[in-house]
Amino acid sequence: MKQREIELKDYINKEPVSIHCEETLVKAENLMMMKNCRHLPVTEKGKVIGVISDRDLKILNCMNNLPREEKKLKDILNPEFYTVEIDTNIADVVKKMYNERIDYALVMKNGNFIGIITHIDILQAFLDCIELLKKQTKN
Repeated sequence: MKQREIELKDYINKEPVSIHCEETLVKAENLMMMKNCRHLPVTEKGKVIGVISDRDLKILNCMNNLPREEKKLKDILNPEFYTVEIDTNIADVVKKMYNERIDYALVMKNGNFIGIITHIDILQAFLDCIELLKKQTKN
């Protein structure tokens, strides 16, 4: 019997929600609530140029006086984000996320954004590892 490997591709959200950089803070908040997500890749011309998180939105709502309807994502997004290629070893992704306290990684294939993996997805992979170990110790 072949031992199953835990792979990154098995845990990513392959239908990630993204938003265009010209959209507003309000639209991002509504989209996050509607899709129940905490990280939105922000795109321009089909490429990810940044990420906005639910935490970013909360901070911005408290700090800025500009009406939320007028805040464009291109002006407030975080242009620094963690990306990994789809064939990256999941242990390497987890190590970096843990060591640098990163909540998510954007997953790329040949430089194109194809998905996202979050710390919640990593917990699912961890649970699967535990179950796999339980089965192996019973045999």
